[in-house]
Amino acid sequence: MPTTFRFAILGMLAALPAAPSLLAAEAPPGNSALAQAAAGLAPGAWKEVKTEGLTKELMTTSKGYAIVTWGDDGAWDPKRAQFLFMGFRQELKFVRYDERSNAWEATPPYESKVVFGHPYGTNALNAEDGVFYNLENGTNQVHAFDLNKKTWSKLPPCPFQCLGLGLAIEYFPDMKALVFLYQRSAFKFDLAQQKWSVIAKDLPIGSAHVMCHYNAKHKCLYMLGGNDRDTAVAVMDAQGQVTAKKDAPIKIGMNTGYAAAIPDPATGDVLVFSAKDDFYAWDPDADTWTKLGNAAKDTPIKSVGVIAAPIEAYGVTFWVDAGGSDKRVWIYRHKKEASK
Repeated sequence: MPTTFRFAILGMLAALPAAPSLLAAEAPPGNSALAQAAAGLAPGAWKEVKTEGLTKELMTTSKGYAIVTWGDDGAWDPKRAQFLFMGFRQELKFVRYDERSNAWEATPPYESKVVFGHPYGTNALNAEDGVFYNLENGTNQVHAFDLNKKTWSKLPPCPFQCLGLGLAIEYFPDMKALVFLYQRSAFKFDLAQQKWSVIAKDLPIGSAHVMCHYNAKHKCLYMLGGNDRDTAVAVMDAQGQVTAKKDAPIKIGMNTGYAAAIPDPATGDVLVFSAKDDFYAWDPDADTWTKLGNAAKDTPIKSVGVIAAPIEAYGVTFWVDAGGSDKRVWIYRHKKEASK
C-alpha cells in the first residue's frame, strides 16, 4: 500500500467519532445537577440535590408499603451514572436515579411469589461487568440484572444451608466474586468458575441483619453489627481472611432502628448513621471511631428510611431520605477529623 494512501486511511480512522456508549459510560456527566452540587460542597457539609420523580408512588409498593425501611443497600453505578435500589415490602420494587436526566423511574423486577421480608443487605453491584444482583428474600436464589441488556437471569442457587431473612450479599471486586453472609458464615460465588464455596464460618459478627459493604479505598469487605452482636465489627480481605475489630460505640444493624453504614470514597472512613442515635466515622486502618454529631440534630436526614452509596467521581456520599412524606436526596462531603 502506498505510504500516502496508508496515512490517509489512518487519518480518516482517527477522525471517526468514538463509540459514545463506551466513552460516555466511563466519565461522569460533569454538568449535571449532581455534579454542580458536589462541586460547591465544603468538607463536613450536606447539600440537597433537587431531582425529578422521587415521589410517594415511586417509593412505595402497589400495596402502599415503603420499600426503603430495614435496608441501606443502594448502589452507585459509575459507568452508567445511576443509583440503583431493589426495595421490598410484600412485593419487589426496583428503582433507579439517572444522573444525566436527574430523574427517577421504576424498572420491572424479576417475578417472585415471596411476600415477607425487607430489603436488608440483599443488593449488590458489579459495575465493571454491568450486573446488579438481588438475593430473593427467604431463598438461596440470587437474581442478576444485566444493566446493558435490561434482562434478568439467575445464578446457580447457593447449595449450602442459607435460607432465611435479614441476610446480606456484596460484590467483592478483588475476589471477582459475590459474597453471601448467612448466620455467621460467608459463602462465595466465583464468577469465572460459576461455583459456590465456603469462605469462612463462625464469623465474629451478628447472626442476621448485618450491615455489609465493600470499601474500595481499603480493598476490604466490612461487616458491622447484627442480631446478638450489635456492636461487632469485622473486615474481610481479598484472600478471605477475616479480622475482628474493636466494638462500635453504638448498636448497628438492620434491626436497630434504621441505619446506614457507607464507605466514604475519599478517605475510606465508614460513615455510620443511626436514626435513633449518632453519626460516626470509623477508620478501618486505625480502628478508631469519631463522633460527627447527633443524627437528628446535625444531619438533614429526618425519616427512618434512608438508602445511600458512595460516588467516587465526586468524592461524596449520596443519601436518599425516602421513608417519610418529604422525600429528598442529599450529598455529604466527609471531613476527616482527628480521632477522639
